[in-house]
Amino acid sequence: MSMKKFIKILFICFLTFMLASCSIVDMDKVNVEQPNSEKFIIRGKWAVTKCIFSGDSFVDNFQFKELIGKEVGFTNTQAVILNQYIDGPVYRSRNLDTRSFLFRQYNIEKEKLGINEDRIDVVDIYKNDEIFYEILRITDKEALLYFRGFFLQINKIDDKISDEEMKDLIKKTKDFDDMDLDLKTSDDNALLLGIRRPSNTSIEGYEYSSYFINLSKDKNIEVRELKDLIVPKRSEFFKVKVERRFNEDIYDEIRIEPLKGNPVFSSYVNDQKYFKRIDYISPDYISLEMTNVRSNFKILRLKMIENISSPLSLKLRDFIENGDNVYKDSATGIIQKSPSNQIDTSNLGIYRREGYWKLRGRINDFNSSLYEDFDIMTILPKDMAKLDSLALPFNTIKKELNYVKDAFTSPNHRYLICIQEGNLKIYEINYGKIDSEVLVEKFIGLDSDVIMAEWAVGSYAGLWDIRLKED
Repeated sequence: MSMKKFIKILFICFLTFMLASCSIVDMDKVNVEQPNSEKFIIRGKWAVTKCIFSGDSFVDNFQFKELIGKEVGFTNTQAVILNQYIDGPVYRSRNLDTRSFLFRQYNIEKEKLGINEDRIDVVDIYKNDEIFYEILRITDKEALLYFRGFFLQINKIDDKISDEEMKDLIKKTKDFDDMDLDLKTSDDNALLLGIRRPSNTSIEGYEYSSYFINLSKDKNIEVRELKDLIVPKRSEFFKVKVERRFNEDIYDEIRIEPLKGNPVFSSYVNDQKYFKRIDYISPDYISLEMTNVRSNFKILRLKMIENISSPLSLKLRDFIENGDNVYKDSATGIIQKSPSNQIDTSNLGIYRREGYWKLRGRINDFNSSLYEDFDIMTILPKDMAKLDSLALPFNTIKKELNYVKDAFTSPNHRYLICIQEGNLKIYEINYGKIDSEVLVEKFIGLDSDVIMAEWAVGSYAGLWDIRLKED
């Protein structure tokens, strides 16, 4: 073979390798769109066309009608999003599975937002190397942005936007200072939190307490600790205790009784095989992790409060349409890894993660005490998670504050309650921004977890305050 022919073959091989290296892989990917790019996926002028609220909201939908028609603009060097202006933005886009992203980030189903697409582009807009805003691009002409606890649909007017148009949009950001965008809901809000923390004195043991937070307008913000779990039931309350018993076996007994008066309503779980940990409780439901005393085998159970002493537990199909299929589909990845493990659709529970109540399932290895948990990809019914929404995305809260484990925003969107490094901290929210000053701070214990969050709105806030002071 001549040297000339050898060099030619070597060049062809090199070219083939380079082309193969440039192949596009079909996977979730991040695309950094530099500011000097002449074309990026949200460039242009957009306008607000719709406000989308969750069904579990005290917001008057007509209150924000002034937002309809407001324009949004994106160029290489500037971005204007309603009342926010960014000089020198950097755009980073991610192509993600729609259902999974919305479920984890906003606790909402894509059907609620009218989205049919299986994948969306999530565009993060950075200012000074920090994420400033998140745009959900549905199609070339339609996108969503999260604004003060609800979604705004924006539609593209033009692919291009002139310098003069951008200057005009920047001037209009000042108009928002004159718009009344505070929620016109009751000023009187109160929150009753249930807290669980590990016990220092017993194996698989936990301590439980409650905190009443009065956020009413005519009172100073007050945080009161209450002994035991105090759960509201309309205008009354009941008390929940987990007591360890020492008989032939060691086990936990759960007692439920009225906060005051004769225990005419009293129920308990007297199963002498299990330690019991409360993961969630509401006026009607309780979620437990139950640990077999002898084998350390751990299962999840969800029960109705009124039937807590019954051996029967709720299955997903009891409160979610096509629940058996939803459970099995959510567990597919685990089952594929270990096909011998059996599915038990009553092996489920409710827990708290990053500002929302979530459903999880569990697959146990029946030959050992090992197990694997998974998210059940569905949203909890409203009677299990009332007022379970945030005025600000959880990622925004984590960006603004340090070490945030959990967060709640009041129904009137004026206060943010955070769990940070074992402390309960309360901040004020003004014009969609978190004030840096901590209004109230109370230590609730390291490794504390929220297992109950019940809101009182309007006259109920004052009523709860009076009733809980009496006891």
